[in-house]
Amino acid sequence: SPAPCYTVAMSIKPLGGMALLAGVIVFAAAGWAFDDAWPVPKEAADRPNPLTPSSPYAKKAHTIYNDQCAMCHGDKGDGKGAEAEALRVPPADFTSAAIMMQTSDGELFYKISKGRNPMPSFEGKLSEQERWGLVLYLRTFLKGPPAKKK
Repeated sequence: SPAPCYTVAMSIKPLGGMALLAGVIVFAAAGWAFDDAWPVPKEAADRPNPLTPSSPYAKKAHTIYNDQCAMCHGDKGDGKGAEAEALRVPPADFTSAAIMMQTSDGELFYKISKGRNPMPSFEGKLSEQERWGLVLYLRTFLKGPPAKKK
């Protein structure tokens, strides 16, 4: 009969292979889940904002932003909120012309609505008008003309 340590080693070895395979699968899935690209469906990106800056929802957006967004995106919208450093994916910098001039209102609305780890979805938390108001508010962090999609 084999030595007891050999028997234990033989019973662990197959489990080790399974653990390695499981680890590879989890690692690959995590890499996919945290891909920094955030594609938005064309029909969502093309949606125009139905609100104007004079809308009551646009005026209310500052309060919503401070309550729901500033902790990560920062009081100035620069992506440097108190919680930002702890996040795997850095929060968007709404003061960046490179980002904001290439991002449509529809894309911002989609991302606010759907969320993506670590950002929560606001679709069930805020009304559609409140989310569109947030889009208008985010545009105020970048001083200049409204963005147009390429």
